[in-house]
Amino acid sequence: MKAKTILSIAAFFTAFAVSATLVSLFFPVNTTSDKATSCFTNYSKSTTANAISAFVNQDVRNGNERDRTIRRLGINVNASFEDPSFADYAEIVESYVNASNGMDAGELPLNFRYAWRKHMKAWRDYSAFLNEVENSARWQNSDSEQFRQMESVHVREIEVTWHKVLRIARYHGADVRGY
Repeated sequence: MKAKTILSIAAFFTAFAVSATLVSLFFPVNTTSDKATSCFTNYSKSTTANAISAFVNQDVRNGNERDRTIRRLGINVNASFEDPSFADYAEIVESYVNASNGMDAGELPLNFRYAWRKHMKAWRDYSAFLNEVENSARWQNSDSEQFRQMESVHVREIEVTWHKVLRIARYHGADVRGY
């Protein structure tokens, strides 16, 4: 009976050691972080995740404010660039770009900051495009189809870069469900 108990205990510890070794191979512990880590809590990851979540949520609030303003003014975003409300739309987009571009991502992970900068560049390019259309005589002689084609290129770039921002945010553990 004693030998069977000792053998059971030895088998348990051997299985535990093997499983712990395998887990450490597939899920390495971040030893470069000055934050406390354990198998139950990764403080560094959770604070990074929370910071990214807050950052993304602030941008979403900025976007919601942009959309509320557009609805409140009754602007048809599918209207022609000859529409009188086009100038208002361009101004609202520029205000959104300025608000979100001014957010500080300096403490966030490098890959997130890079994706964020690309996303904001896409928005700045779209805003510059809208302002060029509003202020340029070249666009006064062009047709709406040409405008829609150029606009769709900008909108697509915004969508692609936004999805990359969200993908990297999720990688860092941020709660960005619903976006």
